[in-house]
Amino acid sequence: MVAAQSRSAFSGVAPAPVAVLARVAALAPAPVAAPAPVAVLARVAAPARVPAPGLRLTRRGRIVVACAAALITIVLPAVLLGMGAGSAQATSHAISRGAAERDLTQVTVRPGQSLWSVAEAADPDADPRVVTQQIIELNALNGTVVLPGERLWVPRE
Repeated sequence: MVAAQSRSAFSGVAPAPVAVLARVAALAPAPVAAPAPVAVLARVAAPARVPAPGLRLTRRGRIVVACAAALITIVLPAVLLGMGAGSAQATSHAISRGAAERDLTQVTVRPGQSLWSVAEAADPDADPRVVTQQIIELNALNGTVVLPGERLWVPRE
């Protein structure tokens, strides 16, 4: 009887097309979704970013650093040279006989003294600002910085 059943199942008669389609559909895998765009895959598949060691500058940061370096290179020497030019320097020219008669005396700046303290010592009763200005004019100084050992003409008391 088994042989009869197997014979009828595989007899030379072609099965109906609907039955074939049903068998194929049952054997076929489930439909696959469309592939994801590359950008989505890159976001999912990309490993976590590890920050690079050291400092990373953007283009704007590199410009700022370059400008700061240029500014320091140009301005710093100009400021330092300008400060040196503004320091007080006693002149070596002798004062005329007429100036000596105008109640002037010559003093030597001691260590720790400033032009202000020289002015106060020269005329304690006068305003030190006025005396300081007189000392600057008498000695043709370029500023208010004096060095120990400089000889200055100052007004007498």
